[in-house]
Amino acid sequence: MTLKRFGSQTVNIDELEGYLYTHLEECWYKAGKTLGWKGNSTGIGIAKDIVDYAASKWLNIAVTVGSNPHWFIFDAEEWKKICEANKWIYQVDHDKIIYVLPWSMLKKV
Repeated sequence: MTLKRFGSQTVNIDELEGYLYTHLEECWYKAGKTLGWKGNSTGIGIAKDIVDYAASKWLNIAVTVGSNPHWFIFDAEEWKKICEANKWIYQVDHDKIIYVLPWSMLKKV
């Protein structure tokens, strides 16, 4: 397993198993309202540079959120395609963009 830093976030990469592992302090509770989803869906946002990197290496993204002990997994290339096609992209500040999926789309393992 390899550690890689993206800005202030460090991820673990296991290219043999095909995963990029990361942790978020919390989900984005108002993602649905902000991005125009039906209802007030909770979202999971991953930095664009992390999604781009994982997609370029054909990795799955595995994320834990807060104190939840479960991993949530999604194919990075699909994450990127879905977010770009639906414009589920959020500019956090002048140099940080996140790709956001509804939490319900991720597979819990």
